Amino acid sequence: PIPKYSQLIHSQWQIHTAWIPDVVVTNTRFFIASILGTFFAKKNSIPHIHIDHGSDYMQFGNRVLNVFGMLFDHTLGRYVLRSATKRFGVSRAAANFSEHLSGKSADTLYNGVEIRSSIDRSVSTFQVLFVGRL
Repeated sequence: PIPKYSQLIHSQWQIHTAWIPDVVVTNTRFFIASILGTFFAKKNSIPHIHIDHGSDYMQFGNRVLNVFGMLFDHTLGRYVLRSATKRFGVSRAAANFSEHLSGKSADTLYNGVEIRSSIDRSVSTFQVLFVGRL
């Protein structure tokens, strides 16, 4: 999705450019937020971690649009991936595709957690595991 420019977007950008975080994390190379996050990290010399979820070029079910998707991936998508300090794929296939587009190494950061190895069974209290975005 492409946001419609408005005074609200402008004021939000001003707020975020005044705040300098320790690290910028972006997800999915073809989102506008990833491109903006990449630009922001480069401009402010902030470490940038990119997590990609795709293991192939964008598919639209139309040959002409698929070509545009490939062009996008090889231009702006490649920019996002190559600019990242560290790249991850949510699967080995996604990491391999990130390496293909960027020419740089990518590690795997799975979307799941093996709960059996994460829970301390010696503790008698109730434990909750939350993995997600807030």
